[in-house]
Amino acid sequence: MDFSDLKNDLFAKWQYRILNVCWWGTIIIALFELVVFIAFFKTGFLSRPVPVYLFERFVLPSGINLVSLFFCTVSLKSNRYTIVQKNLIVCITAWIVSSIVAIFHNYFKFLLVMNGIPIIITAIFADRKLLKRILYLCLVSFILSSVVMYFDNNPMTHVDFITTIICELIFLAFTDKISYIIVISQSMQIDFIYNQNLRQTELIQELKIEPLTKLYNRAAFSGALRSFIRKYGEQLINPHLVLLDLDHFKAINDTYGHANGDAVLIELAAVIKKDMGGIRRAFRYGGEEFVLLFENEDTNEVIQVVEQIRKDFSLIRFEFAPEKSFTLSAGIARIKKNQDAYAWFNSADSAMYRAKEAGRNRIEIENETLLVE
Repeated sequence: MDFSDLKNDLFAKWQYRILNVCWWGTIIIALFELVVFIAFFKTGFLSRPVPVYLFERFVLPSGINLVSLFFCTVSLKSNRYTIVQKNLIVCITAWIVSSIVAIFHNYFKFLLVMNGIPIIITAIFADRKLLKRILYLCLVSFILSSVVMYFDNNPMTHVDFITTIICELIFLAFTDKISYIIVISQSMQIDFIYNQNLRQTELIQELKIEPLTKLYNRAAFSGALRSFIRKYGEQLINPHLVLLDLDHFKAINDTYGHANGDAVLIELAAVIKKDMGGIRRAFRYGGEEFVLLFENEDTNEVIQVVEQIRKDFSLIRFEFAPEKSFTLSAGIARIKKNQDAYAWFNSADSAMYRAKEAGRNRIEIENETLLVE
C-alpha cells in the first residue's frame, strides 16, 4: 500500500464517521421534533394546524435528510466515484443536515450557527477547492434560514434581525478563516508525511537492492516469493521460478581474481535487466546464483527469455579474458498445487543442478532437458 492508498483509506474512515454523525443527528432531530410537537399540542402552543405543523417541522425536513443520507451511504459504498468526489458528497450531506436545522428548526436565533458547521467539517479533507464550494453552499443556506426566521409567525424587530444577521455573518467569516488555516496546516502536514514516507520507501528500497549487481537481494526475493505463492493460491497468477548459476565461477575467481569475478557478475546482472525489462522480478540469491520470477507467462515464453539471457551472456567478452566466453546454467520450475516456497525453489534448484551435471550452458525444466548449446 502506497501513500495515496493510506491517505485515501484515512479519508474513507472520516467519510463514514461524518456520515454516522449525520445519521444520528437526523434521528435525534426527528425525535426532538416529535417531543416538541407533543408538548405544544398538549399545551395549546401550536401556531399552525397539526398537519401543516407536522409537514413543515417533521415530514419535510426528515424526508430531505433521509434522501440525502441514503444517497450518501450508497455513494460511499460504490466504486463509481473517486475519493475526491466522495469527500464532496459527504460534505454536501453534512451541509444538508446542518441547513435543515437552521431553516426548519429555528426555534432559537443561535441555531443559525448550524450553517457554519459544514465548513469546519470540510477542513478535515485538506482540500481548498472543496472548502470554497461548501462555503458558497453555506452562504445560500444562511440566506434561506435568515429569510425563514424573519417571516416566521413570531417576526423579529428590524434591529434584532439585523444584529442577528451581522453576528452570524461574522461567525461564518470566522469559521471560514479558521477552517482555511486548518486546511493549510493539514496540507503542510500531509506534504511532510508524504515526503517522509517517500524517503522511508526509498531507504527500504535501497535495503532491498544488492550493491554489486543492483538487483534485488535475497531478502527481497523471500518477500516476493511469499507474495507469488499467495497470489497463486488466490488464482491470480500462474508463476514460474528460474534459478540461474554461473558455470565454473570459482575457477573464474581463482584464475582472474575476485575483482574480475565481480565484473562477470555485474555483466550478467546487466543482461538480466535488459532481457527481463528491469529488476522488478530479478534477484541475486547469493554468490553466483540469480533468481527470476515470472507471473503469468507460459512456459514457452519463460524459456525464450531465459534462453535469450543465456545467449546474450555467452556473447560477452571481457578484457581480462578476450578469447574466452563465460556461460550459465538454468533450472525452470512451474509452481504446483499445494507447493510451498521451499519445495518450489528446490524444484528449480534440482533442475539447475541437472543442467550442471549434463554439461552446463543449458536450461532444464523440472525433469525435462529443454535446450542444449
